[in-house]
Amino acid sequence: MESAAHSLSHLRDISLPEIPGLWPLTPGLWLLCILLLLPLFNQANTRMRQYRCNAYRRIGVQLLKNATSIDDLQIVLKRVALVAYPRHIVASLYGPGWFEFLENTAHDVSLSELQSYPAKSPIPQHLRKEATRWIRHHQSEGTH
Repeated sequence: MESAAHSLSHLRDISLPEIPGLWPLTPGLWLLCILLLLPLFNQANTRMRQYRCNAYRRIGVQLLKNATSIDDLQIVLKRVALVAYPRHIVASLYGPGWFEFLENTAHDVSLSELQSYPAKSPIPQHLRKEATRWIRHHQSEGTH
């Protein structure tokens, strides 16, 4: 028995292998990461495209803030409409047809009152707000 105890005293403890690291990733994990990130990149791309397509709206609102007369306001609205809609439709519009176009292209926006003001008169606050609403909410049919 002494030989068995003697032989057991020379044994070493069990050594466990190292825990495998997470890096480098296996091809399956790379694929999983790509599949998880793909919708995020797609959404970011879509939002960036929308942001760029609406640049004319942001510029229009800024121009409208600087407008001082009814004439200036109508010029800004026409410029925005020329970007958003085909030129052959918008360029020839004036008078009642122009106001009908403005009201038909945005819901709950009333700009027909602009007809009753002289061109050089200052812009009433409620009309500036309506024009801003039109710029922000008209239904664009242009090619962006």
